[in-house]
Amino acid sequence: MLDAFAPDSSEEPDPIALALSLKAQGQEQAESGKFAEARALLLQAVRLMPGDAELHELHAQVLLQLGSTWEAVRAAERAVQLTPQWADAHVTLARAQMNFGEPVLAEASYERALETMQQPCTDAGVLAAVRQELAEATQLAERQRALGPGVRAVVKDAGGGTGTPGETEVEDGGRGGAGGALVSSSDGSGRGGAGAKRQRSGGQSIAGDGTAVGRQHTTRADQPDSSAADATAGPSS
Repeated sequence: MLDAFAPDSSEEPDPIALALSLKAQGQEQAESGKFAEARALLLQAVRLMPGDAELHELHAQVLLQLGSTWEAVRAAERAVQLTPQWADAHVTLARAQMNFGEPVLAEASYERALETMQQPCTDAGVLAAVRQELAEATQLAERQRALGPGVRAVVKDAGGGTGTPGETEVEDGGRGGAGGALVSSSDGSGRGGAGAKRQRSGGQSIAGDGTAVGRQHTTRADQPDSSAADATAGPSS
């Protein structure tokens, strides 16, 4: 008779506890460079605990490492929506927007990140890194504005562009051709290179920072704007 009062061994596990466990496992996999495995774990965690901003931000970092830039933008946007005053979420969103070819949006996100940082309490290295990234975004944003509406940057593999790492260069050429492009090399300067932990003011961090290490941002006039991606984008994280 007492068996009727025994705990049901088939009872579903606590979803929050399971999500936290998956999050920790995903963090561990990401720190080991196993980003595909980390993504699978974090996606499960997001479904169980969709209101966790740190989880969405961590998921965005992993998605950036995997080159899933649009999904990373969506994940970072969700983190910002959940915690508007969290500087790291704004920085991750800015990096995703840069990789997606939207330096104007990235510029605004970097500015919001700096606004939300508690300046007296923030590490000087973190501030310097974010300011450096903002300067690069501003440079690209100015060029994007000059080229007019409908222009979006594209990400090229290293070696495919002409820029010197750490420098910005304008190539000669027509508006819609291979030239006429603003090339800004992302060598990880101030952001953490591959295998290095990103400087952060708090929250989770992973090995590598997802900032297009070994890639280049090229502003081109023949690329669709972000509104076109809305029609084809997959589901949000």
